[in-house]
Parts: sequence; structure tokens; C-alpha cells
Amino acid sequence: MVPPKRDLTTGQDYHLLGSLGNFLGGAIENTRLLQAVRENREDLKRLTAKLFHSQEEERRRIARELHDEAGQALTGINFTLETIAKGLSTESDNVKELIADAKKQINRTYQEVRRMSYSLHPALLTDLGLEPALESYLSSVSKHSGLDIDFKMVGFEDRVDPAIETVLYRLSQEALTNALKHSRAKHFRLSIIKGYPQIIFLAEDDGIGFVSGEFDQPKHGLGLLSMKERAAMLGGNFSLRASPGQGTRIRIEIPLTEETSD
Repeated sequence: MVPPKRDLTTGQDYHLLGSLGNFLGGAIENTRLLQAVRENREDLKRLTAKLFHSQEEERRRIARELHDEAGQALTGINFTLETIAKGLSTESDNVKELIADAKKQINRTYQEVRRMSYSLHPALLTDLGLEPALESYLSSVSKHSGLDIDFKMVGFEDRVDPAIETVLYRLSQEALTNALKHSRAKHFRLSIIKGYPQIIFLAEDDGIGFVSGEFDQPKHGLGLLSMKERAAMLGGNFSLRASPGQGTRIRIEIPLTEETSD
């Protein structure tokens, strides 16, 4: 503070005041910029959450239509073919064979529709919860891919918020998809541990790994970026450890409030 009786007449005084003004102006501007960054981050988080919510709602709608509309239509066609086959004479063996082939194609299509419907949004996740849904999904993937999968959930005596269950299911899908597509892994381990004040999600594989700097490359980045955004949507922390020949390890910590832990 300038003393009351001091006369600001020297050039040095004016220079010092000018420097002080510039410093204060820069500090105020930096504060405004930081506030704007924080507000933009919150806006981005809300928009991301809204986007993922809309995606899940659309997944549910398409899955329901596939199961109800397409599935029932294929079942109806199958019954119609059976009725036609029963009405044919014994001399129509060739036509019966064609009908039998058509029924096989319909059954294969029906199974594919069911698989697509489950992939979009598994009914088990809604009806029974995260653990049964993941056990079914991981078992199916292991059976068809030959990948050895070790899965465990700890501390989930009761179900958590459906939004958290959905995020954990999608995180598991993304982690396993990355392992199958890119890592050439033989073993995959998934652990989801609930303990106040957080849920810990761990996904590890023994694959070829990659250079950490490749995180942002299209080959690896889209799935991992989606995982990071889903974790951030719930206020979680995402960390990745990977190196060539040493596999990949993903750890996500999601804060758990008392309400969601009840």
C-alpha cells in the first residue's frame, strides 16, 4: 500500500505501478480462464453422460424390437413352414427337404437375432444384475474365442445403482474386446471389487501390450477413450499400464456414495 503522504512523481514509481497493474490484470484473467475451463469440463461431463444415457436407451429399444418383433416373426414363419410340410403328400420329398433347409436357416437367423439383442442390452443385466449378466457374457466369449477368462466380483451382496451396473458392464465389454482384437492374449482377468468409498475395476491380459504413447492412436484409442469417458461420467479415475510384451492392465476407481452402496 502506498503511504498517504508519498508523492508518486518518479518514473520508477509509475513503472512499478504499471507492472503491478499488469500482474493483477493477468492474475484476474487467469482466474477467469480457469473458471471457464472448469465450467466447460462440467458441461462436457454432463453432455457425455447424456450421450451415453441416450445410447443405452436406444440400445434397449433396438434390443427389444429385435427380440419381440423380429424374433416373433421368425418363429411364426417357422410354424407356417411346419404346417405346410405336414400337408404335403409323401411324393413331395424334394419340397420337404427344401422346407427343412429353410427352417434351419430361420433357426440360425433367430439365434443370431438373439445374440445381437443380448449384445445390445442383455436382459439379464436388467432382471438379475451385473454378476449373472457378466458371467453369461464372459462364458460365451470364452467358449467361442478359446480365451481363458478369470472373473470375480467381491463385495456385491446387494445390487448397486443401475447406471453404475450398466457402466461396469460396458467397461467389461470394452476391455475384453480390446484384449481379443489387439493383444493376442491367452488369459484375461477381470475383477470388480466393491468397498466403500469406491468400486475398483481391474482388467488384465497377458498379451503383446503396446507402447503407452499409442493410447491415442486409432488402433487402441477409441475403445480405451470410451472407457475413460465412461469412468469420468461417474467421477472415476482411469489408469492404464502397458508395455510391449508385458500385457495390458486397466484400473478404474469409481467413487461410491452411501446411497449407491445401500
